[in-house]
Amino acid sequence: MMQTAQASGLRIRLINESSFTINEFRASNINRCNWEEDILGRWILKPGQSIVINLNDGSG
Repeated sequence: MMQTAQASGLRIRLINESSFTINEFRASNINRCNWEEDILGRWILKPGQSIVINLNDGSG
């Protein structure tokens, strides 16, 4: 089960509590029509791993 990421400013900790590998993660400003690029890039998130992501893309 994946828990909702908790935000602190524009940084979040994404925690993979599933039994599946997360290959991509996308987020966008609420005013955008489409999802932005894959934030994980070349990284993957295996079960039990977490990563801190900075969501500040300068768009406010």
